[in-house]
Amino acid sequence: DVASACLDSLLTFAAGAGWELSRMKEATVAAELEEFYDPLIIRSVLQAYANPVAESPSSPLPGRMWALNTTKVCVFRAEQLFAASQTWKEAEFLAQWRGCVPAGVEP
Repeated sequence: DVASACLDSLLTFAAGAGWELSRMKEATVAAELEEFYDPLIIRSVLQAYANPVAESPSSPLPGRMWALNTTKVCVFRAEQLFAASQTWKEAEFLAQWRGCVPAGVEP
């Protein structure tokens, strides 16, 4: 579905651009993805798979910031794998799962 594709694109752009997953600026995410996805879809994906980050008074950054919720992303990826195949050998599943979550995230 479109939300899954948007999340995939967000993670791909984040990895390629070296974004810090705990401080993604919404305007930057939207600028990268708006050619492919409606801004409402992008915002919906951020709301579903990330948490808003409060601005620090010592280092305010203009614009809304988001932190990827790695637990939600890992659960989402696991559900995708189980939708593709109901039966897995544990080691095989874990290898596939590790391969489809963002780098540095441990399922």
